[in-house]
Amino acid sequence: AVVSTQSTGNDRKFVLRLSKQGLHAHKIGESINQDAKYNSILKRPLQDHGPFKDTIRCCARNLYYAYSDRSKVTLGIFSEAGFRDGTAVLDHMSNVNTIDWAYDEAQILTGTQDDTAVLWDAETASDLSMFLGRSAASKINLVAMSKRNQYYFATCHDRDLKIWDKRLKVHCQAYAGHANRITSLDWSPHEDHYFITCSLDKTVKLWDYRKSKV
Repeated sequence: AVVSTQSTGNDRKFVLRLSKQGLHAHKIGESINQDAKYNSILKRPLQDHGPFKDTIRCCARNLYYAYSDRSKVTLGIFSEAGFRDGTAVLDHMSNVNTIDWAYDEAQILTGTQDDTAVLWDAETASDLSMFLGRSAASKINLVAMSKRNQYYFATCHDRDLKIWDKRLKVHCQAYAGHANRITSLDWSPHEDHYFITCSLDKTVKLWDYRKSKV
């Protein structure tokens, strides 16, 4: 079963696919059977995957990737020659549900099952800041870093939303977002105060973090 997929970098030539069997790369426009050269699988098998638990995230511009495997996030670099996996490993106290790269690719943000977001230095694999949702009954199922403002990021907690400032340790805005679980979250590439969500409640909402409502 496929757990998560994403295309690579600006060239969009490959799709990285995370599954129970490992990590694969497929050339866009060619079938999996025709593209056996790129069906690379990691040397070590991944641990058990569950829905909404493990994910892969590629950089917006380059061929760096990060994928979660329970409480670990592994960083690597992909090229046509194959995977260079394990350039760094980020250890967490709880299962990692979601990952996002900063647009400058210098930082990674992760969200975990224990309602914690962690900001990491992608080069040194050191944790820079920890942001606590402070809810034992909640978890972070999505994170998204602003594409235009280096300080802001958003987190989804099932059906609710929070906006955070990296310079602070608490969220600066909270929303009762949807009537059901939020399945996708992204920031506008053109305006730093807009972001969008879609949900299992069959709605798509455009938000302005300067306001308290949609």
